Amino acid sequence: MKKSVLEIYALAVSFFTVACFVFMMGFAAWYAVELCAPKFTIGASDYQRHKSDDAFRESLISEHSYSGAPAPPSSSGAATPAPYVPPEGASLTAAREKSLQQVLDAERRQALQDLVYTSFFLCIAVLVFAVHWKLAARARQNVA
Repeated sequence: MKKSVLEIYALAVSFFTVACFVFMMGFAAWYAVELCAPKFTIGASDYQRHKSDDAFRESLISEHSYSGAPAPPSSSGAATPAPYVPPEGASLTAAREKSLQQVLDAERRQALQDLVYTSFFLCIAVLVFAVHWKLAARARQNVA
């Protein structure tokens, strides 16, 4: 059973596209999980931040404690900004729930974008595989 160079090339490309297809299917499966269950797939920091009102309050204080700008000199007479006071009670819970919903929406959007991106690669892999598989079959017939 002698193989031509064309058949070897076509089979090698087919093998590579199958490997790409397997990886892309794994990614697509993960992106589908992200799309369907974003609360499960959000990052650990976002999860911890939104776990309770106390954790969310601490993260708000931490966020607002450093503005990135140097503090103005106190002798210049410039008014120092008032310290940040986070919301309390029901308004804190509402802010946490709103923030969590924004994080989940962003996670879903990113998952959908990644799923579409991966589907393009899957389509290309299938097309390349089909063309090269037929090419290998034709080359096999010509050798025989």
